[in-house]
Amino acid sequence: MARWKPDPSQPFGPAEHIGRRLFDEPKLVGAEGQKPGITALYRKDPKPLREDLPKIFALLAEKKIDPLVTRTFALLEARQAIECLATGSVEGKIVLMKS
Repeated sequence: MARWKPDPSQPFGPAEHIGRRLFDEPKLVGAEGQKPGITALYRKDPKPLREDLPKIFALLAEKKIDPLVTRTFALLEARQAIECLATGSVEGKIVLMKS
């Protein structure tokens, strides 16, 4: 695998370049002028999600990532979970648990 070498004509590295290319192109800007989230990108092309999910679950199992869980709800409380999300005050993730 070739290593990335700094290019003085590019003020940022490869990951930043990919991110800028993905998120700064006007065609990916949402209706309200906001950049779309990762969900919008996966909806356009679900193949990367299918490839990423096993990797994400492996990282979770190995405790290499620790997602911020704001609150958990029983599945029967899904309505309350959605109402909580609608307030816009949620930082992190809301998890629905099987009863």
